[in-house]
Amino acid sequence: MKKLNDEQRKLIEDNYKLIRFLYRRSYTRVCSWEVFQGLGHEAICKAALGYDPSKGKFTTYFTWKIKQAIEHYFRCNNYDVRKANDGAMSLYTPLEDCKKKEITILDTLQASDNIADTVTEEIYWKEKISKLPDKIKKMIQLTYEGYGREEVAKKLNVSRSLVSVRIIEFKKSMGY
Repeated sequence: MKKLNDEQRKLIEDNYKLIRFLYRRSYTRVCSWEVFQGLGHEAICKAALGYDPSKGKFTTYFTWKIKQAIEHYFRCNNYDVRKANDGAMSLYTPLEDCKKKEITILDTLQASDNIADTVTEEIYWKEKISKLPDKIKKMIQLTYEGYGREEVAKKLNVSRSLVSVRIIEFKKSMGY
């Protein structure tokens, strides 16, 4: 990364409180403060380096940079999870050593106290998603699997903006 000049350092100092403000305003449900703070430090430096005063306010530019940083962070994390789970077995996979009846991996796990809540929540989500058109279901599924909106758009042969709009509409309908 390039070194910051005095003017850029002053921009960072003057707007440093914006990191905490944005976290409290919009990102408390998205990630922890520690993660956001690290992303915020990087984003504010990148914003100071690339800021052009003739194109608008620094705060707007920084907000855009932090949003990009968070999207990139989650895209990378979801990709790692997706890659790690490529060869994973389902909880409903039957165990081979059982002679009497078919027992699954889920059967061998101890029951937890909140299993009823988990099942109720899963039924709620499945019911909500089942009412959606197939193309939107596929968009949500691919996004959940960690694909970026651009990747989803390419896979489904639609525009990236359409994917973004549909995902945002779905999140709003679910209360997020």
